[in-house]
Amino acid sequence: MKKELQQKIMNDHPLLYVDKDKSMMESCLFWGIETGSGWYDLIYDLSSKLEQEIREYAAKYPDIRCRCGCVKTDHRYGSGKCNNIMRVAYPKVGHGFYSHIIPKLKKLSVVRFIKQYLQYKLWDVKRRFNRLSHKFGKFLFDKFNIAYDLPCRCERYEPNYPRMAQIKEKYGELTVYLDGATDKMYELVYEASKKSLTICDECGGPGTLRTNGWWRTVCDSCEGDRG
Repeated sequence: MKKELQQKIMNDHPLLYVDKDKSMMESCLFWGIETGSGWYDLIYDLSSKLEQEIREYAAKYPDIRCRCGCVKTDHRYGSGKCNNIMRVAYPKVGHGFYSHIIPKLKKLSVVRFIKQYLQYKLWDVKRRFNRLSHKFGKFLFDKFNIAYDLPCRCERYEPNYPRMAQIKEKYGELTVYLDGATDKMYELVYEASKKSLTICDECGGPGTLRTNGWWRTVCDSCEGDRG
């Protein structure tokens, strides 16, 4: 999708796309909205409905825990640092980011590449330190039945509201991944995904799913231009 259209969608729905400025190690929204511009109206409409659902969720749970698991009152306001201590028994080692790699230089500008590389190295240092901390805590618990106090390292209070994790085209259909969504939100995503199979991914006109080669939902005109 065109960059200006992506920015319009994300800026108009700040709660849903709260992770849009995070690095590629933290959110797949780093890669933007991975569809054609023809689905702009469909995605904008879906985003508006999801944004409203999140607002209602936030009003219902004003004191929801941070994404790190800390309660809201355990964060120091102003300094931005969490003041909580997490009790670790059988800790989970690792963060599931092992599959991430540094993108090739030719795909990014030099400045952006250096920025992302430094972010990756910083994240890797934190990951290694966290793994050692958790292993030490597990050793204390297994050998001596001692609970290890592990300070929370979140940098600010971030309410654990539902949010967009990734949005893209897959097998010719709009595919949306949400983090912590409600049943109503999943229903809205399902309806939009089915509707996407009738809309051209390129121009926004009526389209059909084409399975000859790369699966795409396009109209006859866009299919002819592609072929």
